Amino acid sequence: MTHQQDRRQFWRAHYDRCHQLGLTLKGYAEQEGLTVSVFYGWSKRFKREASATSRFTRVEIGTTGPADYRLRLPNGLVLEWSGTADTAQLARLVKSLA
Repeated sequence: MTHQQDRRQFWRAHYDRCHQLGLTLKGYAEQEGLTVSVFYGWSKRFKREASATSRFTRVEIGTTGPADYRLRLPNGLVLEWSGTADTAQLARLVKSLA
């Protein structure tokens, strides 16, 4: 493994752990003794890579009546609503976000 791969793996492990713990980047970096600005830089890189390679997964919507819905996008944005889901509108929304 190259030095660059080692660095990437190091920062990726911290990035993943930060999100698992639900901490802010700054809070996690300070807790772990990491340089905050460097951690932010790697975080931006990982987010950019994720958005460039993310794909949506097919979702089947039942027709049993009103319900609570949650759509979590790869960039972390979460859309929530209650009621019925118009599949045509939902498809247009997802297509516009892709």
